[in-house]
Amino acid sequence: MNRLTLNIGYIELSLAQFCLGINIVLGRILAPTCPILLLLSIRFLIGFGIIAIYLYFRSATQVYQEVKGLQKGDWIVLFLQALCGGFLFNTLTLYGLQYTSATTASIVNSTIPAFVALFSFFILKEVLTKYKVFAISLAIIGILLLSIGNATLPTSAIDLLGILCIFLAIIPGALFIVLGKMLKTSVNVLTVTAFINLFNTLLFFPLALNRGLTLFINHSYTTWFQIFLYGISGSILFFIFWYRGLVRVTANTAALFVGIMPISTTILAYFILDESLSGFEVLGMCCVVVSIFIGTLNSSK
Repeated sequence: MNRLTLNIGYIELSLAQFCLGINIVLGRILAPTCPILLLLSIRFLIGFGIIAIYLYFRSATQVYQEVKGLQKGDWIVLFLQALCGGFLFNTLTLYGLQYTSATTASIVNSTIPAFVALFSFFILKEVLTKYKVFAISLAIIGILLLSIGNATLPTSAIDLLGILCIFLAIIPGALFIVLGKMLKTSVNVLTVTAFINLFNTLLFFPLALNRGLTLFINHSYTTWFQIFLYGISGSILFFIFWYRGLVRVTANTAALFVGIMPISTTILAYFILDESLSGFEVLGMCCVVVSIFIGTLNSSK
């Protein structure tokens, strides 16, 4: 694979994680007034609705042929991606955040690149070079530094329960990345994204309906616009950029770009939410950027 193709993949993976950063900041703004599970189900419904309408008017015949050509294993992979990357990861993380801090959750989440490297080695048989191992280690250190400035040690069994939920969320989160390399049939990125959103909508809505759909009726136009952006950034742009970039690189290389998400979240929170920016966070950003540079340095070889 030539260097230009790889560089495009790196840009797309970075944009995907930047979109997640936008999604997290919007989620922080919306969370106090919107039931979380209902917000997630509407996020995926927005994603599915927009893409489905676009595909219907743009290339319905092509989509039909793609869907017809999907094998049973492909459907299983698509559903498992939705289950892991959408439903399980978000649900376990949300329950974990009820018992522990977001900072602690970020620290635990810093191990995702290591889990992706482990799963890609055993499942995809990807080779882990010493450069990749060093880069992944540096990425973990960087994400830890991004989170450690305001960190506190767990003080009770409740804290430990929250940490356990966050840790369990890492496994499906890492599997989501690995599963993205396992589709046997070539499918358009938009078609894949549409089905991922559809499956997540079906998984979330039964839980969300119990949270009070009427709470959304009296929201302002500003809040609805934020909800719309929340759906666009997390359920359309993220998946499109991520899948486009993932086909160009290995799973363990893609895992390095997970570090872009906390960087973008930190920067956006600083400018939009007026949150502070510590020296630990700046140092962490530098470590993540260096880890990506080292991890991608010899990828074309």
